[in-house]
Amino acid sequence: MLHFHLLRLFLLALLLNTAAPSPGIVQDEDPVLGYHLYKVPGLTVITQWHSERNRETLAQQAGALASAAWLRAQETLGLTPTVCSPSITLELHNGRRAFVQAARGLTGKTPDKQVASFSDPSAGFALITVAPVLPDRVHEIFGLPPASLRMACEEMLRLGLQQRLPDLQEKAPWLSEGLVRWCVQETMVANGVAKLGTQEPGLCRERAALHGLSSDQLPSLPMGGAPVTAQEGVLCHLALEWLAQQEQGDQLLSKLGRGDLLSETAIVSLLEMLGEQPSATLAEYLGQLEFPWDERAPAMTGSAFGLFQVPSQGKSAVCFRSQPVGFTNYRIEGDVMLFPGARSKSQMNIFLGLDGESYLSVAITQSAGVTVFVYDPEKDTFNTLARNLKVPVRLYDPTSFVIEVKNERLFVVVNGVSVESVELMGRAMDGPMGFGAQRHGAGLWVRHQVKSLD
Repeated sequence: MLHFHLLRLFLLALLLNTAAPSPGIVQDEDPVLGYHLYKVPGLTVITQWHSERNRETLAQQAGALASAAWLRAQETLGLTPTVCSPSITLELHNGRRAFVQAARGLTGKTPDKQVASFSDPSAGFALITVAPVLPDRVHEIFGLPPASLRMACEEMLRLGLQQRLPDLQEKAPWLSEGLVRWCVQETMVANGVAKLGTQEPGLCRERAALHGLSSDQLPSLPMGGAPVTAQEGVLCHLALEWLAQQEQGDQLLSKLGRGDLLSETAIVSLLEMLGEQPSATLAEYLGQLEFPWDERAPAMTGSAFGLFQVPSQGKSAVCFRSQPVGFTNYRIEGDVMLFPGARSKSQMNIFLGLDGESYLSVAITQSAGVTVFVYDPEKDTFNTLARNLKVPVRLYDPTSFVIEVKNERLFVVVNGVSVESVELMGRAMDGPMGFGAQRHGAGLWVRHQVKSLD
């Protein structure tokens, strides 16, 4: 935990524009690509980066969180905490291209487009993509993207469990995968790099895809030796989350590491707690959860700083709240920080007035001011309603926004500068509000709130 306190102090120093010590860099034979090794007992983290900045700090961040997740997993299973022996190695590559090259060098094959990590349990080694590529200063201030941290920690736990409890994956793959995902989520929440439960947009999106399905339509908990699919993984996580909440669940989990016979008994007992039809139990549990986010594609993740929104390469991000604003007259206010993306462009959007698939968008850019658009789903076009090119917006600085829907008009103020008000002409504006990030850009929603003006 000490690593995280030091990291936060380091980040605070950067935010206050104070000088931070330069990290020591270990260069390899390629003058373009360098690396840094961060070693603690049982774990080595390698950051492969084209830039010399941040390698050491990012390796320390990933190493500290992965170590904390491994400690939590052992304590949950009732194991005496030990370091991994032989040591596990996590290698983080800045960008998809670097990851693909490394994976191809190890396997001789190009990984599928949806694959972002590769592990070799026999060698205790994993490759992880840190993508999309963001400017050094974003990593310098905020560290690794939460989604990349999650991936690194999950690979650490899979390799650690394979080493410490080699039979668990074979006996109960649902339990092994569920433990990995649940322990990592709990660790990330405890360390301020994820939101609790479905307040985390990514978890909300994954679970919302299963919400409302009957028990017959839900995937089954994986019981064989085949790889766990994405949907099965979500169900495994749900199963562990549900079990941990039950009266005897934590006690049974803590018995898993205490000998083969008792482990087998605990596995059977945990499965029996879920009932004869685990899918039915989990379908009922899904029905009790809240789903505050309607995210159309993976892009938004929670952190101690706010909500990061980093679109996938070449795609724009769209995310709405699930519930309507519920007011006729209201105010949306908050702060957003814009970061330059892969092409040094950035545009962040506040959405409101969702009606079917049509909505209004207030677009904030660092070079083209503020524009109010209306989205026409039939033509898939954004039509301009108002614009002010003279709004001062600076990258990496908080940009304040106030948006009011009042008396059939829309008023927008960004960094104290007004945009021409828009006549709404009877358009319904009480639908859900949301956030977006233009492709090739990225940003952080530092805060936001909705207030009734009725």
